[in-house]
This record gives sequence, structure tokens and C-alpha cells, in this order.
Amino acid sequence: MKVLRAIVRQELVEHLLSFRWLVGSAMTAILALLATAVGVEDFTLRQRVYEEQQAKHREALAEVRVYSFLQPIVLRPPEPLSVFDRGFEGRLGDQVRINVFSIPVRATGGAPGNPFLSDFRSLDLTTLVVVVLGLLALLLTFDGIVGARQSGNLRLKLALDVGPGTLLAGAFFGALLALVAALLAGIVPSLAFLAWRLDGALDAGRWLRIAGLAGAWGLYLAFMLLLGLFFSTVARSAGASLRLSILVWLLIVFLLPQAANLAVGALAGTGVDPQRLQDEVAALLAERDAALADLLGREPMRAEPSGHRAPFYTTTWNRAVMWRYGSASFYDSLARFHRREIAIGLAYAERVFDLERAYQRQLQRLERLSVGLASSSPAFLVERIAESLAGTSIADQEAFLARCREYREQLIAYLETRRAFGSWIWFTDDLTARPWTSVFGLRPEEVNRENLAELSRRYQRPEVQAELARGPRLELDLDDLPRFRVPPLAPRRAGRRVGWAIAALASMNALLAAALALRARSIEGSGARR
Repeated sequence: MKVLRAIVRQELVEHLLSFRWLVGSAMTAILALLATAVGVEDFTLRQRVYEEQQAKHREALAEVRVYSFLQPIVLRPPEPLSVFDRGFEGRLGDQVRINVFSIPVRATGGAPGNPFLSDFRSLDLTTLVVVVLGLLALLLTFDGIVGARQSGNLRLKLALDVGPGTLLAGAFFGALLALVAALLAGIVPSLAFLAWRLDGALDAGRWLRIAGLAGAWGLYLAFMLLLGLFFSTVARSAGASLRLSILVWLLIVFLLPQAANLAVGALAGTGVDPQRLQDEVAALLAERDAALADLLGREPMRAEPSGHRAPFYTTTWNRAVMWRYGSASFYDSLARFHRREIAIGLAYAERVFDLERAYQRQLQRLERLSVGLASSSPAFLVERIAESLAGTSIADQEAFLARCREYREQLIAYLETRRAFGSWIWFTDDLTARPWTSVFGLRPEEVNRENLAELSRRYQRPEVQAELARGPRLELDLDDLPRFRVPPLAPRRAGRRVGWAIAALASMNALLAAALALRARSIEGSGARR
């Protein structure tokens, strides 16, 4: 152990005084602060946009007068740990309109943040660790053995009865400590800046996830150190070891993940047809609308202009409608229609959802294939782990959409409790059902084909409109409306989701360490021959 400590100390000092470590550490510190500053500013902007949208949607809900217009828009809050790994946040949308007639399968919108920061958006802390520190790890160890062999130091150390295993362990731990120092030089100031700017946003759960991120980064960097040491045992010269290290770095960090995406993209073009999904969904919705149009026209009071039929109505968003100035008989007829409309709409929503989920399952199979192909890259694995721990993965988006579907069920239950589906309040805010003909001193039954056209023209006059508008209007009490909330991501759950990736990365380290231990046997012989 004394010998090992001495070697570790010697290796650490040599690394800390080396030009490659000084440049790598300086670059890490500068890029880490830059990435954190850009990420924090971008998050702050997205948080402000989120809060403004929340306020706007709350104001819109306060203006709702009928239950059919009660289609709240829910938002996914931005994740503070996106500074560590932006992942898929914002790229898959962040808002969903909740309504009876559709089941959420995707989000829309998205708060991209500052558009002028687009060139820096991919520069998060995980990218910095994977690219810059991963390369630095190779540069610290690529000549650990072959360089000592060329200089004659290897033969001297072996002659002093230092075992090859001790030499490798000392080289590894010395380089690891130097690499940890470089990482801390960049990450500690970044964490301090992050905690200062996002005061209160980093709770205990997020700090635990940050600790998990640090552990994942450590596994990746240990692998790169072992890889550099392994190359230094098999290469004939330091130059050959360096060339091999750079080539494998490019392969691990860039080529393997991109090749997997390209391969799966080619397969996607042959097996998944988004146009077919759109056509099938459009056909289902057209079938639904035709059935509802037929149902709407089955009663003459609903289908034909008369003194009963309300002349004022507005429609918006997925079959939301509000009528005014109709008779009680007309509203009763509409209530019968809307009861059937909602039952039919719920059934078709399930059918459309089944189609879209079947299509998504095809995409998910391709995504799993892409992950499987790219998982041979430790850089890809650490990115997946970081996305999950940061809360910016595809799984986090799916959890948000699942929460939206749960909230839709809560909204339907709320409307059923309020007996909204069978009431006038679904489609009108008239309290008295005062028909439009009353301003002319006529009952609806007194309007016929001969006088309907003339009365309709007179109805358009501003004074008639003003007289009708003076009637009382219903105001919905939505104080007990269920609130949408995205629960915080639990560290244990985030870790479980990528347990396979953590195990794969740890296994890669173990296999490489075993290979390096086997190579240790050849070091003594090569040193003796030297």
C-alpha cells in the first residue's frame, strides 16, 4: 500500500503539472461556467414564459360561462436540472388542452427559451463531461505504460520489485484524482452559481439527483481512464496509442450514437407510416361528426330556423359551443342532443386513442432498437442516465402525458358530479331562457315562415341586441375544479428507470478492468525484454 500511495502521489503531481491537464482544466472551468450561465438564463426565460402562460390560462378559465368551454390548458413546468442535461425538454411540447372529446397522446407548443442562444443550447454540463473530460481522461493515460517503456522508467520500476498490477493501479488512481480535480474546478463554481441564481429551486430531491449525476459522470470517466491505460499496454509507441485513443473517442462519443439513429431512421421509413395514422384518425373523426350531424338534425326544433331556435351562438375548440336567446323548449332539445354527443364523443375518443397508441408503440419499438444499438457506447449510456436524473428524458415526457390523461379523467368525473353533461349549463349561460322573439312582444310559437325573415333582419339591429344583452348571465363557480399538478421526480424512480444503463456502464468498467489485469502479465515480460 505504501508503494501504491507513492505511485499515486507521483502520478497525481505529474498530471497536475502537465500542460495537457492545465489546458483541459482551464477549458473545463470556462466551458462549465459558460454552459451554466447560458442554461440558467434559458431556464429563467422559460420559467417566466411558463408563469405568464399559467396566469393567462387562469384568466381564461375565469371567463368560462358554460361547461363545454371548460377545456383547461395544462403546462409542463421547466426543469431546473435541464442545465445539467437539456435532453428532450421543450422538444416534445409542453402544453396540452384537456377536453372530453380527445385523450392526450402528445403535447403542443414548447418554450424554446432564448432563440439567440440556440448555438449554445446543446452545451450542457453532461455534454462537457462526455466530450471534454472524456478526451482529457484519454490524454492523461494513453502513454501511461508505453511512455514509461520508451523512456526506460518501466524497466526501472519493475527492477525495484514494483508489480505491474501496482503500476497500473497507481496510474489509474493518480489520473482519476487529477481528473476529479479538473471536474471540481468546473462543476463547483457552476453549482454555486446555479444555487445562487435558482434560489429555492434545488430541493433535497434534486440535490440527490445531482449526486447521482456525479456518480454517472464518475463511471464514464473511469471507463475512459481504463481505456487509455489499456491502449497504453497494447500500443507499440505513444504516438500509436494516442491515435488509437482519438479514434476510439470519436467512435464512442459521436459515431456509434449517430450510426444507431441513422440505421433506425432507415427502418422507420419502411415500417411506420404517419400519413396512414392521420388518414385513419381523420376517417374516425369524420365518422363521428357525421353521426353527430345526423343526431343534431333529427328534431326539427334543432334543425330548422324558428322562433324557438337561438340565433346567437359561438363555437370553438373541439365541439365547445354556447347558445343564447333560445326558448326553454329549444334548450331542452339541445340538452338531449348533447347527452348523446358526449357519450358518442367519449367512445370515439377511445378509438382514436387506440389508433394513436398503436402508432406510438411502433415508434417506441424503433426507439428501443436505437437505444440497443447505441448502448455499446458508454457516452450514450451516460447521456441516458443524465437525462433521466435531470428529468428531461422521453420517459419524463410520457409521465407528463400520463398525468394529463389522469387529469382528463378527473375533469370528466368533476363534470359528472356537477351534472354538467345533461344540463343547460353545458351550452348556455341564459338563466331565464328568454327567447329572442320576446323583444318583439311575440312568443316563439307565433313566429312562422312569413314573418321569420323580417324578424331576423330586425334582430340584427344594435338596439335589439342591446335589449337582449341586458338579461342576467350565469357565472360558473369553478373554485372546486381539480388542479393540475406535475409531481416532482423522485430520485429513486429516476434511478430505477435507467438501472439497466447504470449496470451496463458498470459492467463495461469491470470488463475493461479485467482486460487490463490480463494485460498486466505482459507488462513485466515486455519490461524485462526492454
